[in-house]
Amino acid sequence: MDQIAIIPLKLNWFQKQRLKRVIYKNLDRHLYCLGDMKSTYHVNAFLHKLPEFSFFDTKLNVISQMVLNRNIEILGMWANVGPHGSRVSSHNHLRDDYSDYVASDLFKSRGICGAFYLNKPKSSGNFIANNNIVNVNQDDLVLFYPHLVHETEINKSHKDRIVISFNGLLY
Repeated sequence: MDQIAIIPLKLNWFQKQRLKRVIYKNLDRHLYCLGDMKSTYHVNAFLHKLPEFSFFDTKLNVISQMVLNRNIEILGMWANVGPHGSRVSSHNHLRDDYSDYVASDLFKSRGICGAFYLNKPKSSGNFIANNNIVNVNQDDLVLFYPHLVHETEINKSHKDRIVISFNGLLY
């Protein structure tokens, strides 16, 4: 994988509704989320450990095997819900500007990050990596390395953009 990989990850209507129910129950503010965006990050950054997310973890590893010939051990998983006017500010996953978090050497060398666009209405904005706009669609999984500086465009639609994100280790 170069800097970024975009792979379609299809979920059926029932699976999507199941994930959305859990996400909307666990939302709060997150410091990298701008506008009225909410996140599960501070409430529950371990969505992958919930039974409702078990099938999603399995699908991630099927895709990881196909694309990277490796599995992903999820370390943390959260979701961001961004209404009109919201966006995620520029950051990477090696350090946190708002806390003392610094990534471990293991995560720096074998880390992988992802963003799955569970709900992406028209005009809801794209992923930006190293100041380049990366066009993504609903049901796209974006895989990237932890050092990649990324953010999102402003959501100009009047519907929520829902993105499930994770940090993991390749093995």
